[in-house]
Amino acid sequence: MGQDNVLAVYQTGQMLYDYISKNMPDDNPGGLSPTQYLAVENYLLLQDGYVKPDIPLSQNNLDQILLEKH
Repeated sequence: MGQDNVLAVYQTGQMLYDYISKNMPDDNPGGLSPTQYLAVENYLLLQDGYVKPDIPLSQNNLDQILLEKH
């Protein structure tokens, strides 16, 4: 998170979700529910200004979120 974040390398919200859901948490990759992974991603994207708090993330809109470096 922050100015030197690397989220932009994932290009879309879906690509970031795919990475997070397959690789995290370190001690139990894939161990969270889809809702929990969406909450984690939502937090990251909100903190770095990629999404607004009034637009909830869902499996249906992740492809529409473009993670361009800003």
